[in-house]
Amino acid sequence: MNVVAKPLEQFVTNSLEQHWMPFTANSDFKESPRLVTKSEGMYLWNQNGDRLIDGSSGLFNVAAGHGRQEIADAVYAQMLQNDYTAPFQLGQPTSFALAAKLANILPEPF
Repeated sequence: MNVVAKPLEQFVTNSLEQHWMPFTANSDFKESPRLVTKSEGMYLWNQNGDRLIDGSSGLFNVAAGHGRQEIADAVYAQMLQNDYTAPFQLGQPTSFALAAKLANILPEPF
């Protein structure tokens, strides 16, 4: 796959005042920015077009890989039906269905 890298200046200005990265040493980042411009499957691409393995799996939230069409379609369908229900004295059927499904595949006492 060929990823066209855009000039770094399009992504980062000379000031980090507009965007604070809470888990990053911002002064270090400013000296040597590391930007992910694309992700697919188990790979990330940086601003130079280099392909990298996503060893942290997006910090554990994309264990199934980036850019999975079937997951995106399922999320999209759910968001059209009910994108959010506040958990304060309200519920929504999909979360109960998922809980029941997980309880059926987990060992007792779930």
